[in-house]
Amino acid sequence: MKPNAMTFRIGFLLLVPGFIWAENATSPGSSDGLTPHQRWSYVVRGGKLLPVWRVNPRARFSNGLGPVQVEGQYGYVDKDGKAVIAFQFEDAGPFSEGLACVRISGKYGYIDRKGSKATSVQYEDGREFSEGLAAVRLDGAWGYIDTNGNSVVSPQFAEAGEFCGGLAAVRMNDKFGYIDKRGKTTIEPLLEEAGPFYQGLAIARVAGLYGYIDKKGKIAINPQFDFAGPFGAALAPFRWDGKFGYIDHKERRVVPPKYDDAGFFAGSLAPFKKNARYGYLDKNGAPIMPATYEEAEPFSDGLAAVRQGKRVGYIDEKGHMAIYPQFVEAGPFCEGVAPALVNDHFSFINKAGRCIWIPRPTGR
Repeated sequence: MKPNAMTFRIGFLLLVPGFIWAENATSPGSSDGLTPHQRWSYVVRGGKLLPVWRVNPRARFSNGLGPVQVEGQYGYVDKDGKAVIAFQFEDAGPFSEGLACVRISGKYGYIDRKGSKATSVQYEDGREFSEGLAAVRLDGAWGYIDTNGNSVVSPQFAEAGEFCGGLAAVRMNDKFGYIDKRGKTTIEPLLEEAGPFYQGLAIARVAGLYGYIDKKGKIAINPQFDFAGPFGAALAPFRWDGKFGYIDHKERRVVPPKYDDAGFFAGSLAPFKKNARYGYLDKNGAPIMPATYEEAEPFSDGLAAVRQGKRVGYIDEKGHMAIYPQFVEAGPFCEGVAPALVNDHFSFINKAGRCIWIPRPTGR
């Protein structure tokens, strides 16, 4: 929930993010100085990968509402831009499973879609709900609560990720392992980094290299890569000797390492970088959109943000410009709404490219 909280940016291995943290590192393939861990961020929701906006990971519409800020206070608006939960919080995150984490008087708790407190406000930090549980920090340690606010797994971990496929990555004694929803250790803490399970596999780092493990903790793809991303459309990006390619579940290099950067498949296409420009390839590894964009993000909700010159717009999966480049920055669509920076103001836009909400001082 805090700006630097793991959003599983594959920097848990959050991306929420070994919780992979390399905040000061640089990537040979990143035009903006971000590592792959920082640039290609995601969460797993409803069995799908959802890209996370690196500019503001919390700016996401979910359950029909989005968090916004006016004069230092956060509230929530609906898709029509109507404020439905008053501006009263010091911090606020997206809704998940009907609840959102907010900060009141320096402490975190959860509210429902009516803005009523659903749990006690006592935590030092809190993450989104996933599979009925949310990670919360109390007295410096992470544990898990259910949607009624009951403690299910007592605070005891140095870090705690979201549940995906019934398991969550946690850090114990400087190593990462996995627990089930009862708090029982299912995979011993032997990993340097560990990510959420998706399509039956989780990214893991061993001896400084990335590979994949299955839910029994067995090595499914040998650790061998400088970087590895999540599987989507049966392919996952990897970095080998400074170049990016894609592998399948059988460890076959469907796309050999030849790109300067590569994103994950959130739909049927994934972004790649070649000669300082981005394009898109399909699930067979074939480039179907030439590398012409200065920046390109994974597809979400049928659209992807791309930069042409100094402005960002959106293309559809056929490569047509759906929203012409006009934004300083723009994030992924979710439930038909996307966050964007319009001039110097944070806003939410719809698929017509219209701002549904622009910050205005209270009283106007």
